[in-house]
Amino acid sequence: MSNLKSPSFRIPGYAQNAVFQLIIATGVGFIMYQAARVTLIVFGVPGGAAQNKVMPLVALSPVHDFLKHAWTLVTYGWVHNGFMEWISNMVWLFTFGNVVQNLVGFRQVIPTFIYGLLVGGLFCLGVQLIPGLLTPSPFVMSSIAGVMALSAATITLAPKYRFYLGENFSIPLMLVYGIFVILNLLSFSSSLPMIALCIGGQLAGYTMMKLVQNGHQPGSWMYQITGFFSGSLTPDESRLRSNRNRKRQQTLQLSRKKSKTEITQRSVDEILEKIHQRGVNSLTNQEREILEAAANRETQD
Repeated sequence: MSNLKSPSFRIPGYAQNAVFQLIIATGVGFIMYQAARVTLIVFGVPGGAAQNKVMPLVALSPVHDFLKHAWTLVTYGWVHNGFMEWISNMVWLFTFGNVVQNLVGFRQVIPTFIYGLLVGGLFCLGVQLIPGLLTPSPFVMSSIAGVMALSAATITLAPKYRFYLGENFSIPLMLVYGIFVILNLLSFSSSLPMIALCIGGQLAGYTMMKLVQNGHQPGSWMYQITGFFSGSLTPDESRLRSNRNRKRQQTLQLSRKKSKTEITQRSVDEILEKIHQRGVNSLTNQEREILEAAANRETQD
């Protein structure tokens, strides 16, 4: 950028690194959730009760309670119940997110992740409405649907992509993707809602990249909204700089005018003293002009 920025602390590459932004955001969500739970425990609430108070406020609620906590469709993917679960999801997010970022740009990563959370959450809720199925209704706190969306996005964009670990050694993306999907399906094999959540995330990622390949930008509105708010909250530095320059010029002009006035008054006093000691005829032409100008100014004032 050509505009000068005021000095501030910045993580190198952060503004153009959507993967790192997601890792930071989910990390903050994990810390805030744990901090809220620990705070209740400190104030005397038992551990289990503390979790039961905080979890329904952020985790995706079971379908029969969802309307009471509808906002959890947005919040559930930014929090995790366990540290190792968060670490595991972030490793996979880093793996697949960087592929998407390198292939189609950082502005496609966060929208794909968010669409994966939304669609996956809806699938998780929807499957609980199927009659006759034994579908336990869990509270969901995990970013796995967003990571699933990014994994599907990678194989949609470049199924032959390879991770090069050296000049003569590489791992096919399809192998990494297969391991990721199989591990999660095995982990959630006893929970149909969680399997549906993963399928929804996959579908969102696939659809998102197909739209991008066809020239659409389904995630651009997210950056437009964040850009509007950041622009409204961040001062216009060019305008501030212009105001500072204008005020500086006004100050300099006033200073010069004051200095000129003081010099003129001192000159008048010296001329008057000279007249008192030597008479009017001792004045030079320049001194006469100064005296005349001073007299005219007093008349105008």
